[in-house]
Amino acid sequence: MFLLETERLILREMKRSDVESLHVIFSDPLTMRFWPVFERSRTEGWVEVSLRSYARHGFGLWALVLKGSEEVIGDCGMLLQEAEGVTETGIGWHVRRELWG
Repeated sequence: MFLLETERLILREMKRSDVESLHVIFSDPLTMRFWPVFERSRTEGWVEVSLRSYARHGFGLWALVLKGSEEVIGDCGMLLQEAEGVTETGIGWHVRRELWG
């Protein structure tokens, strides 16, 4: 499993058990102002897409975990996206709103 540490965070591959924490973020209209607000099933799908991406491409979105806890506070990383008929690698992130700044 990929793991990266900063002073305050651990970045690791997502797990299916992260759905609850991620859904808090993905169901928040302000956090998701550039995306549609997710229903729980879409959050589950988001995690599954990341798991498949690790296996197929060796990268994906990682869970952001506060160091010293198991609390998932967001996601970040690289993902494949289609734009104008071309598949490109992009970067993306979501962070729980009360931790912005």
